[in-house]
Amino acid sequence: MGGGGKYRATRRGFVVHHEKFAENYKMYSRSHFVKGVELTILLIAYEIYGAVATDSTSYMLLTSSMWFLVVSWMFAPFLSNPSGFEWQKIVEDWEDWTK
Repeated sequence: MGGGGKYRATRRGFVVHHEKFAENYKMYSRSHFVKGVELTILLIAYEIYGAVATDSTSYMLLTSSMWFLVVSWMFAPFLSNPSGFEWQKIVEDWEDWTK
């Protein structure tokens, strides 16, 4: 009837902890932040030099999904960080970042 799979306790516990901003930046700089900034520059260049989107409405219709991708890449590491928006953690992260 079934494979007989069971839960095996590893005694590791459930680890959820806040990462500092500097550590988040180090972990996600190449995979998220750099790509987000590059895509932002490309979207701005397209707005300035693009011939297809002649007005703001068509530009937003053509590029809205890419802007959503930029926002996702830039803010996802912080949104998924536990206690990322707790004021005391923000103050501690800012002090650590300025050092």
